[in-house]
Amino acid sequence: MTRADLHDISAEVMTSTPLRPKLLGWQPERVVLTRGCDASPPQQIYCERLIAAFPEAEVIDRRDVPHNRLSVPGDTQRDRLKWGKATLVLGSIGRPLHINRDPEARHGVLCAPYLAYHTSWFCFYDCAYCYLAGSPGVKFSPTVRIFTNVGDVLAQMFCTLEQQPGPVGFYSGKVQDGLQLDPITNSSRILIPALVEQPNARLIYLTKSAAVENLLELARVGQAAGQRGTSQAGRLRYDDIVVTWSLNADEIVRTMERGTASLRERLTAAARCKEAGYEV
Repeated sequence: MTRADLHDISAEVMTSTPLRPKLLGWQPERVVLTRGCDASPPQQIYCERLIAAFPEAEVIDRRDVPHNRLSVPGDTQRDRLKWGKATLVLGSIGRPLHINRDPEARHGVLCAPYLAYHTSWFCFYDCAYCYLAGSPGVKFSPTVRIFTNVGDVLAQMFCTLEQQPGPVGFYSGKVQDGLQLDPITNSSRILIPALVEQPNARLIYLTKSAAVENLLELARVGQAAGQRGTSQAGRLRYDDIVVTWSLNADEIVRTMERGTASLRERLTAAARCKEAGYEV
């Protein structure tokens, strides 16, 4: 695929695929436009559709600043977090992929380097133990962010696949919940169809949500197309798409993972993905 093809895939989903905000269980109080969010016609249309999806939210134009320099009010960090988690920021990311090398590794933390990708940043869950809330990339502006230049993310993935001789795993879940925002980003509908046909690509989600409707629909459509002989989808390896859940006891979910899917909801979502052919 050419770079133009990849951007066409992204543009079609962003401008025509239905948004399902009710599946989030969350309503932002404000939507903030930041630099680059509407740099192309498809991005502009997507921003307009997303604003329409949350008609009660205040719309703030801050296209004079990038997404990570939006100042957040509050006397304490807790106040700033409360404001930020009620704020949906639309922006553009300049570095959608990076190899994670945790600096704490030299202090005995063993976390192998991996390739993280970003179609969003931070999340609206309120986990008591969240390390992201105090991390440099979030502490200044602890807002829920969606990046509208998903075509650039996908193009960078393909560039990486061309440069790497072996399997490449693309991981979502370091600085966001991997699936939390998927009902309104539809990023899985952009990335999975493009990457599932690449023999050396693996897409890994880490989540506490149960927002798997897009994944299940993609698998059904792909399998049906393969059975009709209208595509190669029948031979696609959906087990190269990996969905992982972190699990806790119900009491911990209720008291320390506020806003997340329940233990039963996570296990049910995992079972449905497994049945659809994904690796869980």
